[in-house]
Amino acid sequence: MMISLSLPMVLTRGTKSSLSTIVQYSKMMIKLTGKTNHGKNRIREHGDLWEVLELPTGVIKMSHKPHFPCIKSVKTNEERWLDDQNFSWESLDSA
Repeated sequence: MMISLSLPMVLTRGTKSSLSTIVQYSKMMIKLTGKTNHGKNRIREHGDLWEVLELPTGVIKMSHKPHFPCIKSVKTNEERWLDDQNFSWESLDSA
């Protein structure tokens, strides 16, 4: 016996569709500003536009998530933890 599931197709911003899989993703983008010399150097090296990640690349699950999320540079794909000591930021989401 074959069971068929019919999922409603909801097209929203950030939706990709393929033949057998529906994957929804949402990217939150932030613009960083350096507070300290360390933060200013990171922005000079990796750009000021960063994507907020739910989990760092290669991590499947975290039992205790840190206070600030992991972020990834749009310019260089470098990942780091966001912190309020070296950076200030503004959200670029129009939602």
